[in-house]
Amino acid sequence: MNRILSPGRLLFGCLAVALAAGCGTDPIRTYQAPTDQKQRLLGAIVFADNGAWFVKLMGPADAVATNAEPFWKLVRSLKFPTDGPEPVTWTAPDAWTYEVGKDLRFGTFRTPNGQEVGLFQFTQPNSLLPNVNRWRDQLKLPAIDGADLEKLAKQEKIDGRTAFLLDMESARSDAIPADPGAIKVEEPADEPTGKGIAYTAPPGWKEMPSSQMRMAGWLLEEDGQRATLSVSKAGGDVAANVNRWRGQVGLPPASEDAIEKDSKTIEVAGTKCVYVDLTGPDRSRILAVICPRGGESVFLKMMGPDELVGKQRPAFEAFVRSVRFGGGK
Repeated sequence: MNRILSPGRLLFGCLAVALAAGCGTDPIRTYQAPTDQKQRLLGAIVFADNGAWFVKLMGPADAVATNAEPFWKLVRSLKFPTDGPEPVTWTAPDAWTYEVGKDLRFGTFRTPNGQEVGLFQFTQPNSLLPNVNRWRDQLKLPAIDGADLEKLAKQEKIDGRTAFLLDMESARSDAIPADPGAIKVEEPADEPTGKGIAYTAPPGWKEMPSSQMRMAGWLLEEDGQRATLSVSKAGGDVAANVNRWRGQVGLPPASEDAIEKDSKTIEVAGTKCVYVDLTGPDRSRILAVICPRGGESVFLKMMGPDELVGKQRPAFEAFVRSVRFGGGK
């Protein structure tokens, strides 16, 4: 692109050439002028069966505003197939280009005005509030608590999964456009299926392949509704895990006392285990049991629409009571 210099810039250029030629002895000093552009971050966190997915656009507020509408269309186009070669699919804006990512970055979209939209997959369990506060820290904004999170994070369903959409702006020009390194619940990777546990799967459920997140899993599709049942092994205290599940059905975090009061117990292999029943405002529901095993816990979890989960509750409880540890019957 050809640029026409103003008379003032042309004079400055001539003086610079003269100085460089030896007409002065002082060195030429350069500096980077500060910018007063506001920074804006658009972000989405989707809790799918195959992990937590993060979509993020961050940069100067004016440039982000240009891409806001196509960004949200991209986010709402996400699909999470339960089978097939790809864990996620989408419909990207026509003018955007896509590059395959590596490690935690699943891929990168590039916009016509040079902005970058990152798509990230985290297969370990993740917590909503710490990740939102990490993004706020990148914008040089103060941390928020659970009550403020309810006002800030817009919740909706994307391909039937719970998603939280965020739009944050900072007056600070020194915001950090860093990639997310998701803050996860302190849980190690799950062990492969069949290590140290035996059970009787509920009839009529379709077995799903094991993954990094689950030791075993099943899918039930009935009358246009879908529910999943999973077995996983991880760490973390009861409150942290229950609050993670509360976030997945759109409920705010609860205190340890409230969680203890609302929880029940169920016996698994001779041990009394914590049993929670969580229903969100959109009528999504989780039944989950936490069985302590040394320094870890085994999670037995059913998730789906309230109607289907309620109908399958007796089958879930029978499955839970069938569990034996150590590979025994």
